Amino acid sequence: MLINFSQLPLVQWSAAQKEYAIRHYGKIEEVSFPEVPVEADVSYVEDLAERCFLRITALIEELGKNKDEVTILVRGEPSLSFAVVRMLQKEGYTCVVDATERRKRFREDGSVEVTYEFYRFREYPQLL
Repeated sequence: MLINFSQLPLVQWSAAQKEYAIRHYGKIEEVSFPEVPVEADVSYVEDLAERCFLRITALIEELGKNKDEVTILVRGEPSLSFAVVRMLQKEGYTCVVDATERRKRFREDGSVEVTYEFYRFREYPQLL
C-alpha cells in the first residue's frame, strides 16, 4: 500500500503515476500535506512534523497494516518533508519521493510553462 502524503492530491496525479503506484503498491491512501507558513520557525516545523507523523501512523494502524506493507510518498515543503521522513524512517517505514522530469516551454509572450512528467518513485536515502 502507498500513502500519498504530498501537496499533490491523488485526483491531480497523471494517469502514468496512478498506474505505476497501483502496479507497485496496490491500494493508495491519502493523508493531506499541510501548508507551512513562511514565517514558521524550526520548533513550529518540528511540532507540525510530529502531528503529521501521528496522523500517518494512526492511518496505518487503523488499516491494520504492518510496516513492511506500507510505503509513504512524502513530497512538499522541504523542511517538513525532511522532518517527517526522518521520523518515519526511525520507526522502520519506507519513504519515497516521485522522480519526475521537469520540462519548460517558453511562450511567445515571454512567460514559461513548466510541466512535470512522472517517471517513477525513488526511495529516500536514510536520514537518521
